[in-house]
Amino acid sequence: MRHLRVALVAWLFAAAGATIGAFIGNLFGRQGLFLAATICGTLAILFAINLLVERGWLDGERRKGGAIGGFVGLALGAPLALMNMDSPLIGIAALGLVGICVLLGAGPNAVR
Repeated sequence: MRHLRVALVAWLFAAAGATIGAFIGNLFGRQGLFLAATICGTLAILFAINLLVERGWLDGERRKGGAIGGFVGLALGAPLALMNMDSPLIGIAALGLVGICVLLGAGPNAVR
């Protein structure tokens, strides 16, 4: 259950950040949408990792690995979300990779 809450928090923050970035970037076309969603998603991952460490749900020494894992998950999920713009649920589900990758990047004993 502890792993699930860490994955969900990372996923929700990444999805919210990417969605906000997509709304902002949509003003500048498809490339602007992708760039803004990626930048806002990255900032949201950093914020989520910081929140998880402050809450004591993630080991502070594993913060760097969790962030790198989250960035890899975003790099895998963002193109999938962009390819499925007609179905927003697929895009949000694709960003679920972020939560899984945060756990993988942080390591097995990082969740408290």
